[in-house]
Amino acid sequence: LFDESYNSGAKAIMTDSTDLVPAGTRSGMRFTVDAHPVMMGIEFNIWHKLDTKRDTSGGYWEISRDGGTTWQNVIHDWCFWHSTNFYDSSNVITADGGHYAFSGDSTDTWMHSLFFMDWIGGGDTAHMRWVYVSDSSDSLSEGWMIGMLTLQGSWSSREEIMQRQAISVFPNLTS
Repeated sequence: LFDESYNSGAKAIMTDSTDLVPAGTRSGMRFTVDAHPVMMGIEFNIWHKLDTKRDTSGGYWEISRDGGTTWQNVIHDWCFWHSTNFYDSSNVITADGGHYAFSGDSTDTWMHSLFFMDWIGGGDTAHMRWVYVSDSSDSLSEGWMIGMLTLQGSWSSREEIMQRQAISVFPNLTS
C-alpha cells in the first residue's frame, strides 16, 4: 500500500518502513519552530497517506510552548485558526485515551492537508510534533506516511513608529 513517496522518489516519514504497525504503538517526530520577531503566522502543508483502523488509531499534531514539558493538540491551541482537509472535533480516535486525529484509509491517493497558526510572535519558540497511536488490537495496518511537509511564514512589512505627542481635538465641545 505505501509503495511510493510523494513526488520525491523514496523519501518519506513513516510509522514503520518494513512491518505493519504493532498494537499499542505510540510514535512520532518533533521539531522546533523559531518565530522571527515580525512573523505573523505559519502555514503547515502536509501531503500524507493513512492506513489505520477508523476511529481507533491515527495521527495528530501537537504543540508545546514550554520546551516540550507539556503538549496539546494543535486544534486546541489559541493560535490555530484556519485549516483545510484537516481533522476536527468530529474525528476522534480511541487509542491512547482518545484524541482528535486523522484516521481511516487513504492509501489510494495523497491527502493534502493544511493548517495555519497565528504565531506567538516576538521571536518566540514553539515545539511541534506529529504523533501516531494505535489501539491494543491494531496490528493489520501500515500507519501514517508523511510524504512532504512544508512550512511557509507570513511576515509583517509595517514599521512601528512610537511618538509621544498630545492630541488636540478642534473644535472641542467641552470647553
